[in-house]
Amino acid sequence: IPESLQWRVISLHYFQKMSHDREAYDALFNKKNLSPPLESALLGHVYRDVIRSSYFSGKDPNYIIAVIRILDLQVYLPGDFVARKGEVASVMYFI
Repeated sequence: IPESLQWRVISLHYFQKMSHDREAYDALFNKKNLSPPLESALLGHVYRDVIRSSYFSGKDPNYIIAVIRILDLQVYLPGDFVARKGEVASVMYFI
């Protein structure tokens, strides 16, 4: 495996260990563990930077809650491609 690819894998594991433990995130947001209002409040906190974006400016709070409830957390490292010019998109990203 090329050294640059090894570095990316190690960086991803370090990032997950230090700040984004996917298993803990999944356990916390397991639908069996939270009431809908508590889930919405926690998601609002997790995605607070996204909610502050111009896209959500002036939007109805119920719309914002509906959107953040279906967001799927994705982690990309420097050098990863989120999308490439000319590709047909099937998802929407908030970066």
